[in-house]
Amino acid sequence: MSETSAAMEVAEQIASELGWTLGVQLFISREPEMPDDVTTVYDVNTTRRGYVDGTPDWEEPTGQVRCRGRDYSEVWARAAGVAAELKGMAGWKTAEARYDGVPVVSGPAYIGVDQKGRQLVVVNFRAARQRGAGH
Repeated sequence: MSETSAAMEVAEQIASELGWTLGVQLFISREPEMPDDVTTVYDVNTTRRGYVDGTPDWEEPTGQVRCRGRDYSEVWARAAGVAAELKGMAGWKTAEARYDGVPVVSGPAYIGVDQKGRQLVVVNFRAARQRGAGH
């Protein structure tokens, strides 16, 4: 199993591709109270596939990207942009793993509003990564 969270690695790739800054437009695992317009990537689960010498070789980490904001159209467009970016992620490496893809499992999907009336739209993904194959 990779020691690094898939949410962290996927968020870093999204930030790089979309020109966002972690901790400003994009967050990992913990959504800040402010600003209103934020995107957060969460880990959900990891399934191991394939073994080498009794050690899991391939993993399928799942996660969720949650977009929040006041304007529904903008939040939906941001989630759709993230979904398109995830669908285009293939063949990239981190220090610990190689990602063969980050397919979108569902979404964008509207899930309502938070306690402050901000719109919420999510995208769920399942990555395919090979541990120990990073650069």
